[in-house]
Amino acid sequence: MEKANKPGIFSKLKILILNNKAKCILHGVLKAHTLFCLVWTLIERNWLCFGYSIITLLLFMLPTLCQIILKIELPFSLEAVAMLFIWAAMVLGDVYDWYVVFPPLGYFPAHSNRLRGGSFRNRTCKCNE
Repeated sequence: MEKANKPGIFSKLKILILNNKAKCILHGVLKAHTLFCLVWTLIERNWLCFGYSIITLLLFMLPTLCQIILKIELPFSLEAVAMLFIWAAMVLGDVYDWYVVFPPLGYFPAHSNRLRGGSFRNRTCKCNE
């Protein structure tokens, strides 16, 4: 009795990579950068950012898990947007403090005072004197 010639795990992986080159490159680059952040925060003993890096790696598996559990095929563009959003929010936002270094457009400290009922002028200034 002869065994059926089943493809091994490496041949399946090779076929998957050849069919989805852009997807594999995107996953590889984002995961490599997140792993670099993970190692760097471990060296610096920044435990909060280390935790964010682990959570980011777990969240990267979310689209793939959805595909496996729900047995659906997500379009590459949707998966790419989800991956980039997770990476930007977690790595750039929390690990590198990107949103503190580069505040959103239109953000000025005076706006927060104005929203609380203040104005741009100093209230103690008497300009008509």
